[in-house]
Amino acid sequence: MFWETFKNLCAAVGLSPNAVAKKMGLSSAIVTYWSRGTAPSIDSLNKVAEFFNVSIDYLTGKEETPTSDYVPSSTLEARSLIDDVELLHKNPELRVLLSASSKLTKADVAAITEIALRMNREREDE
Repeated sequence: MFWETFKNLCAAVGLSPNAVAKKMGLSSAIVTYWSRGTAPSIDSLNKVAEFFNVSIDYLTGKEETPTSDYVPSSTLEARSLIDDVELLHKNPELRVLLSASSKLTKADVAAITEIALRMNREREDE
């Protein structure tokens, strides 16, 4: 039950389960365990509940709907944008990369994005 709920919440915000886990400071290995039916720890449940602003009862199937405090995906997208801005603030080299990309075509940006995504996947597999 938890895995399906978690996977659906991730999809609702347009992120993969691994991406959400990373934003919460959890490993991709934990996501693999969850996908195979391992129950999350109470610490992990708390992190997921806080991230999505839902109750633990909702995550574990004891409630059928999120709480009235449920944050819609647009708000979570704004939270993601804030996280991205903080990342740019903390990493001057990323600001340089962003600035240097201002005159690139959409095709250039797509190609560079694909390279960056591939590099991230390779690092996750290490």
